[in-house]
Amino acid sequence: DLVDAIAKTFKLNIKKTAPEILFISHPKPFTYSELLEKVTELVNPTKRFNLCVPFFLIFIASCLNSLLHSFVPKFNFRLTPDKAMEIKENYWVCSATHADELLSLNYQWTFEQTLKTTHEDYKNQNKV
Repeated sequence: DLVDAIAKTFKLNIKKTAPEILFISHPKPFTYSELLEKVTELVNPTKRFNLCVPFFLIFIASCLNSLLHSFVPKFNFRLTPDKAMEIKENYWVCSATHADELLSLNYQWTFEQTLKTTHEDYKNQNKV
């Protein structure tokens, strides 16, 4: 769907004086909980354990990780204070209405189909 949107953008060949930002986003947003649920179903549907960790513990861990990384550069857990703040948000959404109308986008891939295809690709590459 994203490649289709990019291709349609090039075909449109809009000549404008000011650049324009187009948000490409599936019309149906989903939550982190839905993402976690669907990934769990794909990866290991029989073993499931949800642990709710208070945000302040995640943020402290991210700060400690950054501190440790400054002393030991090879240690990189990728949980930074910036990433912790991103996790805190309930939703990351944008409106793709303008892009949908301008490019006549018709989304072919569902959320579940995208996750399944990505998971299969990772399995084929032995990364799961």
